[in-house]
Amino acid sequence: MYQNTITDIKYCLAPEEEADMALDQSTYHPQVIQECGLYSDRLRMIGQQFRNGRYLEAVADSKELLQILDRDDSLVFFEAVYYFAKALIYTGDTADGIEQARSALTRMEGKADQSSKRWKRLIGKFHNLLGYAYCVERNSYQLAREEFVLAMPYLWDSPEEYANVCDNLGRVYVELGEKDRAEKLIDKALEIRRGLGSHYYDRAALSFISRAIAHLTFGELSQALEFSQQAKAVFEETGSVRGVGLACITLGRVLRQLGSRRCEYVISECAEFLDQAIDNFRQAIAIFDLEIQEPVRLIEACKEMGCAYREYAFTMTIAHKDNRASAYRIRATECLEKACQAAEAKHIPLYLSSCEELIDTHLQFQDYPEVHRWLRKARKVIRPFKACLDQIHSSTPVNYMDGLLYHLAQIELLYSLLLAGRYACVSDRVSWATRAALVAAHYHAASQYSRRYSEAYWKRNFCSQDEKLFVEDNSVSNL
Repeated sequence: MYQNTITDIKYCLAPEEEADMALDQSTYHPQVIQECGLYSDRLRMIGQQFRNGRYLEAVADSKELLQILDRDDSLVFFEAVYYFAKALIYTGDTADGIEQARSALTRMEGKADQSSKRWKRLIGKFHNLLGYAYCVERNSYQLAREEFVLAMPYLWDSPEEYANVCDNLGRVYVELGEKDRAEKLIDKALEIRRGLGSHYYDRAALSFISRAIAHLTFGELSQALEFSQQAKAVFEETGSVRGVGLACITLGRVLRQLGSRRCEYVISECAEFLDQAIDNFRQAIAIFDLEIQEPVRLIEACKEMGCAYREYAFTMTIAHKDNRASAYRIRATECLEKACQAAEAKHIPLYLSSCEELIDTHLQFQDYPEVHRWLRKARKVIRPFKACLDQIHSSTPVNYMDGLLYHLAQIELLYSLLLAGRYACVSDRVSWATRAALVAAHYHAASQYSRRYSEAYWKRNFCSQDEKLFVEDNSVSNL
C-alpha cells in the first residue's frame, strides 16, 4: 500500500514534472503517506484541470484540498499550494496568488538545507511562478528577473524546468530591449528542449513563440513569421489548445505588423496580411473565451484584434474606401474598449496598454476629444503610482513599479502628440512658442520615464541624434 501511494503521487504530477521519477521517499512522513489516500484522487484531478486549462476549477479544488491538509508542511501540501497559487495567477487574482506563493516559499526555504531534490526543485518552481506573475501580469520586469535568477540553481538537474526559466528570463530581456541577452537565453532554452526528444515537442514550440516575440520586438518580421508559424503547427499537431491560442496571438501580431508596412507592400497585400491577423486573433479569442480560462490572454487577443482593425481602417483610408474605413474603425474602437473594460479591475498594465492603443486609434483619425477623454482615464488609473515614482530619484532602481514607467512614458508621448495635433487645428489660438514648449515638456517627460524604465529601450526609441539634442536642450529652437 505504501508503494501504491507513492505511485499515486507520481501520477498526480503535471507533465513537466513527469521526467523526474526519483522521489525521495524520506520526504514523506509515514503519517502523511497514510493520509495520501484521502486526497491523491483530488490532486490527480487538479493536475488534469491544469492540462485542460480549467484554471477556475483548479482554484476551487486546490483550495478545498489545502483546507483538508491544514498546513502540515509536507511536500505534498506545498505542491497543493503551488497549484493553488498558479491557478489564482492564471485567472487574474495575481495579488492573492503572489501572497500564497511567497508565504509557502518562505516556509520552504527555511528548511531547504535539510531537504530532498524534489523539495528544492519545488522551491525553484515557486520562484519561476513568481517571476511569471511579475512579468506577465504586472510588467514588473526587475522583480521578474530576480525571481528567475533565483530559480535557476534549484533547477539545474531538471532540464525542462531549467529551460523554462531561461526562456522566461529571455522574454524579460526582450521587454527591456536587451537583444543579445534575450536571444542567448531563448536559444539556450530551445537547444535544451530540442535535446529532450519528442515528449517535449510542444515545450520546444513555446521557445519558438519566444523567438518570434523577440524577432517581432526588434523588427525582424520574416524570422518572427517563420517561428510563429512553426509554433502554431506544432501545437496543432500535439493537440495543445492553450499552445494554439498563444501561437495565434503571436502570429496575429506579426501579420498585423506586416500589414502595416504600406511602403513595402501594395494595398491588396497589406489587406491580406491583416485578414490573416484578424483570423488568428478570432481563433485565440474563441480558445481563451470558451476552452482555456486565462483572462489575461483573452484581453490580449481582444486588444490585438482592435489594433488589426485600426490598421485595416487606415489602409482603407489610404485606398479611398471611406465606407470600409469607417466600418473597420468602429470595430477597432469596440474591441479596444472591450479590452479596457475587461482589464480595468485586475490588470492595470494591460488596461493602460489597451488605453494607449485606443488613444492611438483616435489620434490617427484626429478625434481629439476622444483622445483627451481616454488620456484622462489612463492618467486617473496611473496617478497614484506616478506620485510614488516621482518621489524616487531618477537614478534609483525601481523594482515593483518599473513596468509602469513604460506606460508613463507612453502617456506623456501621447499627450505631446495630442497637443501637436490639436494646436495644428487651432493654431490661431496658441503661439508657436507656447505650442512648442508644451509639446517639448511632455516629450521630455516621456524620454525621462523611458530612460528610467530601460536604458536599452530609451536608446532605441528616444535617442536618435536629433531627438537626443531635443531632449537635452528642451528648447523651442530644436522643433
